[in-house]
Amino acid sequence: MMREYRLSKENMVAYQQYLTAEEKSRGTIEKYFRDINALFMWLDDRKITKEIMVEWKDYLQEKGYAPTMINCMISSINGLFRFLGWEDCHMKFIKIQRRLFRDPSRELTRQEYVRWVTLPGNRERNG
Repeated sequence: MMREYRLSKENMVAYQQYLTAEEKSRGTIEKYFRDINALFMWLDDRKITKEIMVEWKDYLQEKGYAPTMINCMISSINGLFRFLGWEDCHMKFIKIQRRLFRDPSRELTRQEYVRWVTLPGNRERNG
């Protein structure tokens, strides 16, 4: 049977104190708590299960969040879950396929390259 957890303000305060003790930067802590608060508001007092967390990830995708942003949010939430010992609620990151080749329209033509190399400031550097 899957365990259920409930996120509380007390959990969140304890995690914030932990992050401060770990000397995380103020910006990092603020970012984590924007993400955690977004989850807290979305939960609307529902219990946390693995299934609920998958729903939350799907919700973020439906809202149009970029996969990299969702992965940042997952990282914040997984850190909280690790701190609380809720390992069975961890979410997997969204797989992001990296482009192996640059868009050809962004490549320099030979003419553009020659013009760039022969600019006065570039001759000395490329000498």
